[in-house]
Amino acid sequence: MKVDVYQNLHMDCLSVRSREPYERYGRVIAHVDEIVLRDVDFVVQPAGRERVRDEGRKNVHAFARGNWFDEADRDDAFIEGEPTRFVVYNPYVYNHFVFSGTKRPIESADVCYIAPGAVEVPAAASPI
Repeated sequence: MKVDVYQNLHMDCLSVRSREPYERYGRVIAHVDEIVLRDVDFVVQPAGRERVRDEGRKNVHAFARGNWFDEADRDDAFIEGEPTRFVVYNPYVYNHFVFSGTKRPIESADVCYIAPGAVEVPAAASPI
C-alpha cells in the first residue's frame, strides 16, 4: 500500500497517510511506533517549508512516501550486517532531507526504516 509517513509531534508516534485512491486517500489510516517502507521518496513541500520558516510554527510538509509492508520491523528492512546511514530533516536548516553525517541531500532509497526521531536507510543509498 502506498503511504506517506511523518512524525506526529502531538502523539509522539508516526502518522501513516494513505496514497491509495480507493483506500481513504489523503487520510491518516494508522499511528505506529515504527514502519518499514520500500521504494521510498523523501518529499519536502516548499510552500509548507517556507510557512514554517515565516511563522515559526510546524506543519506537515515533509514526509517519506513509499510502499508499506505491514508487520515488518527494522530486522526485516536490512540485510544482517549491512551498514546503514541516518537521514534527518530540519526546515530551519535544510531544504531537503539530508544524510546526518555528510549533510548531503537524499531524494530516495530502496528501503527505509522509520521510528520516532530516526530515519535509517542502507549506506549504499545515493545522495542527490
